[in-house]
Amino acid sequence: MATDGVGLCDGVENLFARPGEGTPANTRPPSASPASTGRASFGYRSAMSTASSDQPMTADDLLARSSELGRCELIEGELVMMTPAGGDHGAIVNELAWHLNRHVREHELGKIWAAETGFLLERKPDTVRAPDIAFIATHRVGEAQTPTFIPIPPDLAVEVNSPHDVVGEVAAKVEWWLAHGTALVWVVDLRSRTVTKYHPDGSARVVHINETLTGDDVLPGFELPLAKLFSA
Repeated sequence: MATDGVGLCDGVENLFARPGEGTPANTRPPSASPASTGRASFGYRSAMSTASSDQPMTADDLLARSSELGRCELIEGELVMMTPAGGDHGAIVNELAWHLNRHVREHELGKIWAAETGFLLERKPDTVRAPDIAFIATHRVGEAQTPTFIPIPPDLAVEVNSPHDVVGEVAAKVEWWLAHGTALVWVVDLRSRTVTKYHPDGSARVVHINETLTGDDVLPGFELPLAKLFSA
């Protein structure tokens, strides 16, 4: 079990620090402040190109054009294109999803959704976000069974960061999930080989390579040694 308790943005800052350069747990990085990131706080805008128009795009527009647009999200009616994930990113997402799906199926806890599944949680203007992995508990699965974008927040959202991700924008995306009802967010960092767990009360906990990732109350009984995840 992890032992490091950190604040929301403190944890994200530590994800991007080289060994020996971590931010003290009681220090909130200025770059991670939601107030300092503005509209860009909704996603990794520094690494994306944005297609704009006179009228905000709707979720229905996005769904109708999904086959031609490729990897993207809709942020307050604005289409945001995202670069394809790298090999290490894709491998970790696949491995973690496999472990999660096995546990969820064995214990009939709910359902796992794969990367790029869209969640429509804001309207007028519309916002559609897509985590790398999502979990929804059994009693809510019926609300998520739809051919369109899922209209309820996942109970667990997993984000695997990439080398180009900006600290403040990662923190803001975590805050966005939590603000819209997600009970637990994991941010997987490939460089530090850690997973940071974020909760709606603003607390966060870093799980290190020699520790075990658990699902808390959201995924009862789930345990995965990080050494096993990162060695796959």
